[in-house]
Amino acid sequence: MLCGFARGSSTIDNAHNLHFRTNIYHEYDNGNSLFGQLEPEVEFRHRSFGYLYKGHETRLTPHYTVVAVPFFRLGYGIGKKDRFSYRNNIEYNFRLTPTLPDLADMLDVVFDANPLNIYLGNPDLKTQYIQKHELNWEYIPSAIALSNYFYLAYQKTYNALTRGFTYDTATGVRRNRMYNVDGNGFY
Repeated sequence: MLCGFARGSSTIDNAHNLHFRTNIYHEYDNGNSLFGQLEPEVEFRHRSFGYLYKGHETRLTPHYTVVAVPFFRLGYGIGKKDRFSYRNNIEYNFRLTPTLPDLADMLDVVFDANPLNIYLGNPDLKTQYIQKHELNWEYIPSAIALSNYFYLAYQKTYNALTRGFTYDTATGVRRNRMYNVDGNGFY
């Protein structure tokens, strides 16, 4: 975030969201069941950042349409109903979480109030998306208070927002800038 824009700057952030939720659950005659849940969200966002820098007034006004899936779940349960009843559930979960870049980081300016620590804006910043996949299996016997649970997860970040810098050893000047990077993932 650029610190030098506090005086004479203004920010407007308007968001309009469409959010709905649907659930399904169906139990079959043999005791098996199908279940699911979906909660998508679409956000139309208008953001505006006006600033005064070195005597020039400028306004940055990007418009975004952001799609998020706070929660998606689909599962199937296999059960047996008798004296030794049990239940096996297998479930897949998915989440898609967006993060918008800070408008001050998107300014196309060089902020050099501190000549040894220069900040460069990046107007090409994109929305960061975190995508998470989970696969769960659960075994629940009803005769005893015991259950087994197995969980696999994978998460990948697209267009991750990160701050990088270059350092010139000859002059001692550090140049900071926000970037989008890919390749962040873990199991």
